[in-house]
Amino acid sequence: MLDRLSPQRRNTALAALTLLAVLAAWQVRDILNPLVAGYVLAYIAQPLVLKLEGRGWSRLRAVNTIYFMFAVFSVLMGLVAWSQGSLLAERVLDPELGLIPTLDARLGSFIEAHRGSAWLDWLFDDADGSTRVVGLGEGSTLALLAQQLWLEFGAGREGDVAAQGAGVLSHWFGSAVGLVSMLVLLPIYAWYLLFELDRIHAGVRKYVPAPEQERVTRIAQRIGEVLTVFFRGRLTVCLMKGVLLTVGLWLVGAPYAVFLGMASGFAALIPFVGAFLGYAFTFLVALTSPGAEFLVTFGLISAVFAIAEVLEGYFLVPRILGDSLGLHPLFVFVAVFIGGATMGMFGLLLALPLAASGLILVRELVVPAMEQFAAADDVPLANAEEKEEEPTP
Repeated sequence: MLDRLSPQRRNTALAALTLLAVLAAWQVRDILNPLVAGYVLAYIAQPLVLKLEGRGWSRLRAVNTIYFMFAVFSVLMGLVAWSQGSLLAERVLDPELGLIPTLDARLGSFIEAHRGSAWLDWLFDDADGSTRVVGLGEGSTLALLAQQLWLEFGAGREGDVAAQGAGVLSHWFGSAVGLVSMLVLLPIYAWYLLFELDRIHAGVRKYVPAPEQERVTRIAQRIGEVLTVFFRGRLTVCLMKGVLLTVGLWLVGAPYAVFLGMASGFAALIPFVGAFLGYAFTFLVALTSPGAEFLVTFGLISAVFAIAEVLEGYFLVPRILGDSLGLHPLFVFVAVFIGGATMGMFGLLLALPLAASGLILVRELVVPAMEQFAAADDVPLANAEEKEEEPTP
């Protein structure tokens, strides 16, 4: 049917259908996310598959061997994480020496030590001047503090707080379910796509107009290079950062150094957010160590993570990644938050490569058109000025 239309109407119809397909894909993005991630993973693993095929291996044998080696590595890492993670959970959830009782006791001591200060009086004094007892007497300091904060800022707004809390829980629960489903479906999609990538690329190239095939191929290759370099390089950086954190935490005597160090290192896959969460959790766990002093623990853990961040920013990233993305730090910051707001945890992981790919498309497609538009506007303007300068006879 479309082939009977004029070229202009045909192109308009194709553009409309493409827009509808993009809108439909956006509506079911939670379902398509594992497929997109599987394609990226297959694209990254394809060079290794081609190298094994160059040695005479079949595609099936090469793919299955890569999957087997990855499965063995994942099982070993999972056993280590489970062994230390279970011990860590017992430590954190201990009813006497765990994280909550430790924070409760330290918070009570802190409030007692600063009793009488202006900011504490403002927060915990009644309008008549009588002091509410927080951190003293019976009951949990954290429970009393939570009750006091609720009375100060939440009383009378139960409906709004409940609605906001339900929204946050629903969003993060959906993100968690999506992440689990992605982890299950990701290797399945990637396995099948490793056998179909060449045919997919050939099929797409077949329907690209002949005058634009060279440019489209060049853009696709640049995006592919960015994705490959980013994910391979980022995983390498995170692994080396995890080793640095593990060694540093072990040297300062932090508990569960291997688990916390490697987990914090791979959490850095999510810019800004991952590093902060790793640092905060490690610091809180270190506080549960017997005899741990707040300021000493804060200084040691902060020093370890600060040194790791410096080594990552000034040594690991320049040597391994270089300026492969070409993104300004402010652009990175905004892209991460946009990715998290639109696609949850999956968006946090893919925010930077997607932003870099979008920047390549803008540079290759939008900027040349804007330059042509500016040049076309300059010509009549210059001619008009020349005509104005010509003397009248």
